[in-house]
Amino acid sequence: MLFRSQKFNSLDSKKVKIQIISLDEIALSLNHYVNKLAPKIKIAFDTSEFESAQVTNLHSDIKLVLDMLKELIDNAVLYKNPEKEEVSIKISTHKIRKNAFTEMEGKYDYRQFLVITFANNGIGNFNSSNNAFELFKRSDQIINESLIGLTYCRRIAQLLNGEITVASNYGSETVFTI
Repeated sequence: MLFRSQKFNSLDSKKVKIQIISLDEIALSLNHYVNKLAPKIKIAFDTSEFESAQVTNLHSDIKLVLDMLKELIDNAVLYKNPEKEEVSIKISTHKIRKNAFTEMEGKYDYRQFLVITFANNGIGNFNSSNNAFELFKRSDQIINESLIGLTYCRRIAQLLNGEITVASNYGSETVFTI
């Protein structure tokens, strides 16, 4: 618990290092991470739509992007649906055009953004996307010390000038959109 809290608190002083990173590099790193988990739990991991996206590079902080996606993988494993044999995770991407001046009324600068979709077949326990990202809470109001993960993901998304949302139904697929 202490390590997770320190990791979360370290984001406040984190210097974001924006660089051009390859989606292939991210996919390779995530595949390696999942393979290390595989002896403990059966995981079906699909990044084919991630790697074959129309966008091959992204301008971001690779460490933060990987930390966020690894945290979502850990969350999928932690909340595995007990009725299913394996954890199924699919990561895909697509491009959107969005106004970069979201907080300035009357200002417009449309830019291309990458949307990452992270879907898993976990227990689907999020009734409200806002509550899912509150520190130490899940949407079913269970307080759990290990639930720093989604709050950590939201903080990373904010540092990268992005956002993260979740859509889920109990016992069904959970989809995070970054």
